[in-house]
Amino acid sequence: MQVQRISEEAASGLFSIELEQQVLGALLQHSHAVPMVAAAGGASLFFDGVHGEIFDRIRDFADEGETADAYTLAAWARAQDNLADIGGAEYLLRMQLSAVATAALPDYIAQLADLAMRRTFVSALDEARRLINQGDEQVSKIAGRLEQSLGAIAPARGDGAKRIGAAVMEAVEDLEARWRGEGPQSVASGVYMLDKLLGGLEAGSMTLIGGRPSMGKTAVALQIAQRDLQ
Repeated sequence: MQVQRISEEAASGLFSIELEQQVLGALLQHSHAVPMVAAAGGASLFFDGVHGEIFDRIRDFADEGETADAYTLAAWARAQDNLADIGGAEYLLRMQLSAVATAALPDYIAQLADLAMRRTFVSALDEARRLINQGDEQVSKIAGRLEQSLGAIAPARGDGAKRIGAAVMEAVEDLEARWRGEGPQSVASGVYMLDKLLGGLEAGSMTLIGGRPSMGKTAVALQIAQRDLQ
């Protein structure tokens, strides 16, 4: 995932220097966790450019089977002018010593990935707004480019997200198949035991939920309704 860089003012609330420091500090303690960060986006997860460079250096050491910590990276850190401005090798040591337990690392990486995706959204929307205000391109072309930019984020999430057009076509094909009597005619309620007993909610039928007061009838109905809206 390639994150477009935006100004600190524009990215207000879309990054956390402290969170980036925690992740780098954990990697300096245990560089074997580098693949976790690399799989989530690597250096592009870090809003701070210097932090991205530090990650790349840690990854280089890890790829070569060498220990990557504040001590082994000290010579490299002293040679980096941009790193020297924030403390050089001492900055790496502070991050390494202040990092929390690495058990929290997966959650921290997920938070960094979410912030990076949010910055990508903001950058893509700002670019679309700029082009619209400029007035040199057709809105349809700008919209297509925006859809492509935002759609590129979906594979990185790994949550099965689809393009709008593909989702609509799939829904239409499913409806047509059901109208022809093909495929399953029931709809899952989302309540496992209920679906196991009834096989889902049948089209054209009325399903009544009964029970004594305070037994959870409303909770079940809300769960079914919420599933239908997801």
